Amino acid sequence: MLGRYEENAYLNRMMQLAGHKATRLYELDGYDHGGMAEPGFPLLLAEVKQLVKKINGN
Repeated sequence: MLGRYEENAYLNRMMQLAGHKATRLYELDGYDHGGMAEPGFPLLLAEVKQLVKKINGN
């Protein structure tokens, strides 16, 4: 998908400028849009767990 990475990089930059310093951009080499679920979901779950710990004060 042409421009997909650039759109995500722009969103990441705008989030950083808006003060959301925990925003992250991962680039998963070797995966297309449909194949990123397998390596991407564990990253997503790890991020959510970290946010929940932070919210709960752990």
